[in-house]
Amino acid sequence: MIANNGAGVEKHLVSQDGLIGQLAIKPNQGVPVTLQFSSDKAGMPIAIASLDGGEINGDNRRVLPTGKVLFVFRAAAPGLYRVVVQLPGEQHRIEFYVVDPDHPRKHARSAGVR
Repeated sequence: MIANNGAGVEKHLVSQDGLIGQLAIKPNQGVPVTLQFSSDKAGMPIAIASLDGGEINGDNRRVLPTGKVLFVFRAAAPGLYRVVVQLPGEQHRIEFYVVDPDHPRKHARSAGVR
């Protein structure tokens, strides 16, 4: 996954056992997300859904010929949002953490985040 965090820094996260990782973002920040799959998955149907609310925009219902899937995630309220990405035979989960500007976290979660 390639996406910019709340500070505008481009992050590259890799799926490990189906968990892509966590990205801290600002409230109401529209986050363009690029998922990269191998080109042999081109044309495969894909489903993207948020388990905890938020908004997912993008009309990709299939993996593009380049192996990419593009969408935008946005959520207003602070907290954790889990997004599930499902292809035939595989599933991945992305976590977006919307920071509370009035109560910022002291330490970011580092598991799987680079």
